[in-house]
Amino acid sequence: EEKAPVSGVEIVRSLHNIGVRGENFEVMFSVLNGGLVSYKYAGREMIEAIPKPNFWRAPTDNDRKIKNDWIEAGFDQITTHVYNNEIKTYSNKVEIISSLCLIPPYREKVLDLTVTWSIYPYGLIKCDVKANKNMKTPYLPRFGVQLKLNKSYEHVSYFGFGPYENYIDKNSSCYLGRFNSTVSEMHEDYIKPQENGSHHFCREVSVKNDCGKIYVLSENDFAFNASHFSVNQLTNTDHNFELNKENLTYLIIDYKQSGIGSNSCGPDLPDEYRFNESEFSYNFYLKFLYYFGFFRFS
Repeated sequence: EEKAPVSGVEIVRSLHNIGVRGENFEVMFSVLNGGLVSYKYAGREMIEAIPKPNFWRAPTDNDRKIKNDWIEAGFDQITTHVYNNEIKTYSNKVEIISSLCLIPPYREKVLDLTVTWSIYPYGLIKCDVKANKNMKTPYLPRFGVQLKLNKSYEHVSYFGFGPYENYIDKNSSCYLGRFNSTVSEMHEDYIKPQENGSHHFCREVSVKNDCGKIYVLSENDFAFNASHFSVNQLTNTDHNFELNKENLTYLIIDYKQSGIGSNSCGPDLPDEYRFNESEFSYNFYLKFLYYFGFFRFS
């Protein structure tokens, strides 16, 4: 594709951030973290924190053995190290390309990533991730990108497997279709808090409140979680009655999760359900809508 200035889009650079402005939107990227730090639509902030890569899940009862290997490998303490950032402009988009790795403190790195954020003139964003795994480390619990949203984002609509939670090896009670629910209803209240509420084989999901909506779409299948409880809280809480709803909605867009298995009292998770690919890639689109009075910005 021939490079050319993007009509109606302004690029603003500073020491720590890269800004992209267009009609009704402004996107800010962190040079140090390799991710979005702000997305304003019609002057309204749409995200609460930097969307970040994530491959930890709150261990399930069936993860009771493998979780020790995950913790030893530092999967629960992952940090991001950015090698470099690059900006490319085309006639229809701006690309911000970050080369980075995910590495725990005092451990060897787990993943090398190239993350490309494409911003289109009317605010559509595409996230493209290419990853190479260090095969000396254990198989991954999951890999996805986590978005923190305001707690008011409660209503969920998705096309994928439902209506119950499902995983690659736990989906016989589910079927493909369009489902509507809420973030609160999607939480599975296990006595011992753990990973729950995922939906696999999805192509699109939207989360909305009274003022706006966030769409996630992909050309390929993906999985997602929507919860008012962080992965960290689910990991470190012993009983369900000790959980406290947070003032956030956590939306995790997963490329894949390892299966649930039956290793609490049965065999190890079969290889076919382990997420242990040496290379993988996935992408998704983000679209923000904001309602104001009788008007809708999109």
